[in-house]
Amino acid sequence: MESDQTTTNEIMEFLQEHMVTKQELKEELKNMVTKQELKEELQKLRLDFLDSLDEKISTLKGDLTVMMRGEDKKLVALIDLLKHK
Repeated sequence: MESDQTTTNEIMEFLQEHMVTKQELKEELKNMVTKQELKEELQKLRLDFLDSLDEKISTLKGDLTVMMRGEDKKLVALIDLLKHK
């Protein structure tokens, strides 16, 4: 009958395979982003998004203005036509 309990040797083998040294941990921590760096990056992304949104809104406003002027010209032409009739 096999035991479901883990032996000390199995635990030690597992630890040897998966253990992280202090130096390895320090190296990994160096690669991590700091809270301040993350905040700065998020702020930059937010500003980029807002700039892009402002640009899209300005383009839309310009397109609408051009369309309205075209409609105004058509309306003025229609009014002139009706005046002459």
